[in-house]
Amino acid sequence: MKIVKEPLPPGWSIHEIGTARMGKDPKTSVTDPFCRLHD
Repeated sequence: MKIVKEPLPPGWSIHEIGTARMGKDPKTSVTDPFCRLHD
């Protein structure tokens, strides 16, 4: 194991494209808890 202290390059450990909120309420989320779009 190596501890990395310098900044990581883009895309190394996160998804930088964007996010979509998950939840039960269609007014505050894009998908339900099972990744299905709200109707």
